Amino acid sequence: MSDASNAASLAIRDEVFLPALREAVSQAMRRGATGEVLLNASTNAFALMLIETLGRGDAARVLRGLADHIDAQG
Repeated sequence: MSDASNAASLAIRDEVFLPALREAVSQAMRRGATGEVLLNASTNAFALMLIETLGRGDAARVLRGLADHIDAQG
């Protein structure tokens, strides 16, 4: 990823996705959602968004790559 693409990605993350996720978590907590429910719902929503955007096979590859990245971080 180029420096410009990485900068754009970080800006979208910080300015669009994180505020939306924080608001979603806040709403869920007001409904009484536990940590387990929040984790399950957010993980499933992310996976569904990937499937809808990329298709099932590519979504699975992205998630496997993300899991490998998390494992590599120690």
